[in-house]
Formats: sequence, C-alpha cells, structure tokens
Amino acid sequence: MNIQKMASRIAFRYMMAKERSDKEKDEIYKEWRELINMGPSELQEWAKNPDRLKASINRQEAKKEHGGIHSGYDSLHRIKRRVDKKRSEWTADDYDNAAQENSFNSRMLGNSPGKPVPGTKRSKWEISLRNWGHDPRKKGSPGYSKLQSWKNKYFS
Repeated sequence: MNIQKMASRIAFRYMMAKERSDKEKDEIYKEWRELINMGPSELQEWAKNPDRLKASINRQEAKKEHGGIHSGYDSLHRIKRRVDKKRSEWTADDYDNAAQENSFNSRMLGNSPGKPVPGTKRSKWEISLRNWGHDPRKKGSPGYSKLQSWKNKYFS
C-alpha cells in the first residue's frame, strides 16, 4: 500500500471515532477497568492458548457475516495493547474500542455458559469472555458463581 493510501485510511479512521465528553470518557474508562479483569501477563498467556480459537469468529467472518463487528481475536490484541497504556494517552479510537468491549462483556456476563466445548473443560461463554479481557474464573467476576455452578454440573 502506498503512503498516500495509508495516510488516507488513517485519517478516515480518526474521522470515524466518536467525540465524547469528559464525563462519557470517565464512565467508559471506569467500567472498562472493572470489566477487563485480566492483567498483561494473563492476556499474553491466554493469547497463546489454543482454546481461545474455539469460540470467537475470525476476522473475515466478523466483517463479512456480522456487519463489520470486531472478532474476539482482534479485541484480545487491542486490549493487550491498551491494558497498560496510560489513560492520558488513550485516543478516541481507544474509547470506541473500550465502549464496545464494555458492551460485549456486560451482555455476555448476562448469558448462560452453555455446554462444554468438545476437547476442553470450558464453555464458549468463558472462552469468549476471556477473548474480550474478562476472566469469569476470578472471584470478583460477576460470572464467578455462574461458572462454578456450570463446572459442578458438567465436571463434578
């Protein structure tokens, strides 16, 4: 890709980012810090785990079949880059992504884990949440008791 095209794409991307008030940014950031409960090393370790591929749709499916939503793979890598980033360095795109991650995690935490994914002791629910930076195995997670009940049902 030539430099002009690349600059044009970058400019277009920044034009698409939503303008937000300081109050909106504060709310997004606060919720994001509560929902993204995996630290940098946990995210890095999960990114290497082959189970991460057993729930999320890939980038092409997300764009083609689901109206351009981000895949869990993309979200995991964006979260890894942002988790240690100083808030003062967050861009409008970072807030857009964080708002999407908040929405996904909140929605997913309200769902049921479903059946185990063959070959794992995980559900698509847990895998998806972890792909989006939230580990329901942690005691502080709103999904912790739900996951414990699920494990007792399938693996006790």
